[in-house]
Amino acid sequence: MPIFARLPLPLGVHVDAGGFAICELHAVARGAQLRRVIFERFDGRDPAQALAAAVRANGWRSRKCVVAVATECASLHVLHLPGMPARERRAAAYLEAERLAPAREVPLSIDVEPLAGAWLLAAAPRAEVLGAAERARAAGLRVRAVDVETLALARAAGALPGDAIVCGGSARSILHLVTESAPFVRAWSRRVSCTELAAPLAEALEFAASRGFGAARRVLLAGTLAAEDGGSARLQDALGRVVAPAELCAQVAVLEHPLDYVRASAPHWLTACGLALWSLASCA
Repeated sequence: MPIFARLPLPLGVHVDAGGFAICELHAVARGAQLRRVIFERFDGRDPAQALAAAVRANGWRSRKCVVAVATECASLHVLHLPGMPARERRAAAYLEAERLAPAREVPLSIDVEPLAGAWLLAAAPRAEVLGAAERARAAGLRVRAVDVETLALARAAGALPGDAIVCGGSARSILHLVTESAPFVRAWSRRVSCTELAAPLAEALEFAASRGFGAARRVLLAGTLAAEDGGSARLQDALGRVVAPAELCAQVAVLEHPLDYVRASAPHWLTACGLALWSLASCA
């Protein structure tokens, strides 16, 4: 393989209530390079038709993609399991996921990934996972994997333990506190401003610290919150800790795109970028 060859990765496709983002990356010697990204609001359009139209209009050669299941639909837990074959480990993880699930009768999809001395269990209702995959297939895409929004967002931002990423959308806002193991997540089911978010966010971070998730050393804003004029400064004053817009991790090169544009727009498509990075090692 030539040292400087650029290999296509699966498209990252992120859909939420307000719109969608599609990110195309190429693998390079040290990370990845941003090739193309689009992000659009639905603005009254049928979501399935809007996504399909974007896929057709941009004519991607490879239709393989990774999609996301919503953070609030999934659960992430740390498992400590003895040495065992992969099949037995997966069966044990499924039993633990069923035990932890709030609704025991709901069929689950699960996956496990290695951590330092443990395993990270991801579980979500099977209907949510299949629904996320079907939306992409209906748009003419081929789904390679389904990931959790929290993991994709942290991957794209190069988030480290102690980083709290707060993502605002048209219908909800979500706190993702990255830790050495399973992240702490808190969702608010409405769109809020940075000023409105200050009190509930401070309370959530205090609660997370009291439950052993660690203290947040900085807060990164994504989505609508990052675009709010003066929002970072107001939230920083209220929280007494560093607050800044989330940026693309350093190992994703942006040579083909104006740096100012990438910095300004990245908070709107970071999750899609993290999905495209799914098959690479973490950018952190």
